[in-house]
Amino acid sequence: MYNEERKEQFLRAISTSEQRDSASRAVLQAVAPNELQAEKDIAEFSAEQLTTALRKFRLTKLSAAAVRLRFFRKYQAWCQGHGFSTTLSALRIKPADICRTASFMVSSPGDLQRSLDQSLSDESEMSVDTLLRLYCWCAFAGIPEKELPEILTSDVGVETATIRSGQQYYRIEWLGQDALRKCVCETKMRSSFYNADGKPQFRKRADNDFLFRSMRSKVLRPKDLQAYYTDRELNIPTYYAAQTSGIFYRVFAETADPEKKEIDFDGSGYQLYMALTDGASKWKPGERERQLIFKREYLQWLQTFYGR
Repeated sequence: MYNEERKEQFLRAISTSEQRDSASRAVLQAVAPNELQAEKDIAEFSAEQLTTALRKFRLTKLSAAAVRLRFFRKYQAWCQGHGFSTTLSALRIKPADICRTASFMVSSPGDLQRSLDQSLSDESEMSVDTLLRLYCWCAFAGIPEKELPEILTSDVGVETATIRSGQQYYRIEWLGQDALRKCVCETKMRSSFYNADGKPQFRKRADNDFLFRSMRSKVLRPKDLQAYYTDRELNIPTYYAAQTSGIFYRVFAETADPEKKEIDFDGSGYQLYMALTDGASKWKPGERERQLIFKREYLQWLQTFYGR
């Protein structure tokens, strides 16, 4: 961390639990490259510099952006109270300024397909990119990420493009059905190696019934797939961003009169969103607060992509 001793003092001052300390330290470590480049502490950043630094967190929700801003406002206020130079620039930044909905969420199945096409090889090549495509389509369909390693090919209805996971059935959008079919039916995958004639090598996939089976591993787990994002710096939606986008898209598509921005709080989209966010925080809002959170995040997505 830049100015590590100062930041350790700050972390001790706000310490509430070991888990939260670790998360706060990770946030400060993430902005250290920006501080090193600017040769000054983030407490002294201008609003423009701080906005640039905070946008690297790929935040897609206003609520998450607000939490991150509160953290840096607290840090800058602490610096001021302890005699360190500070601009208090975080006070001049709004959550919407660092929220990257348009960058990391998608507006529709077609928008997701365009994002995948720009970064990944075609489904027909049956490489690890085909598994990554299906990973994103499963997210858009609303499947909980932790359930992916347990899905078997026998859980898939290829003709109906449905996947049974847990006690639910999810439908893969038609643009993702080629990837689904490949991952179910193909027994070989393209490797990163080439033959002497320049043609790519294909190797046998693991001999099991898991949908996300690869060549060497029994099954690719979410952490394995996420590693490809980091290693290759892929500019495609994260699982959470694609999942939330899919939920909002279905709410939008099912709304009888989008101009009125009506939301069915008893509908499947709302229930999926609540299930998705319930485990994200120890804070358990009441039903009214849950509806307000959902509405605020949905309207932000709607305004970003459809101008409504």
